[in-house]
Amino acid sequence: MRLPRFQTWITALVDANLPTGVKRIEWADSGINKDSGMGEQCTGLVFEAPDGGTVYWQTVIGGGPKGDSFDRPEEIVEGDPPAPVAPIELSVADGKLRVADLEAWLTALVINAQSRELASVERFSTRPPKPLLGFTHPFGYTLKWHDGSSTTSFLRYTLAPGERRTESTEWRIKEAV
Repeated sequence: MRLPRFQTWITALVDANLPTGVKRIEWADSGINKDSGMGEQCTGLVFEAPDGGTVYWQTVIGGGPKGDSFDRPEEIVEGDPPAPVAPIELSVADGKLRVADLEAWLTALVINAQSRELASVERFSTRPPKPLLGFTHPFGYTLKWHDGSSTTSFLRYTLAPGERRTESTEWRIKEAV
C-alpha cells in the first residue's frame, strides 16, 4: 500500500476510534516539514494527550512490490487478513498517554479493520530488538501487505507539555506524555 493511501486510511481509522480527550493533529499542522529547519520530510500521526503532551508517530513505506512505479496506478493485491484480536481501549491516566498503550491500541485498530490487503502486523515492543535507522526503537509497528510492500511507523518525538521539538528531543522516547 502506497504511503498517501495508507495515510488516508489510518487517519480515518484513528479518527473514528479516538478516545475522548485525545486529539489527533494533522502532520502538516504539527510543524514537521521540509522547511522546519530539521530536514524532516515525512508523514505520520501526531497525538496530543489531555495534559498537552505530544506523541509523533513517523511513518515510512519500504520494500514495495518489484517493479512498482509511481508513474502507474497502484495495483491492489488482496489475501487473507490477520486474525482479529481483542480490542484495546486507549486509556488516559492523569491526563497522560502511555506510548506502550498507544502502540497496542493502534495495532489492534489496524488488525481489526480486517483489510484484505494486510498480511501481517509486527509490534516493536513484542519482538526481539532490531535496529532501525541505526538504533533500536522500543515502540512502533511494521505492517506487511499482500502486494509485498511494508509500512513502518515508529516514535520520533514524545514531548512533555510545553516541550518543543529539537535535535535533543528527537528519538528520546518517554514512557508516557
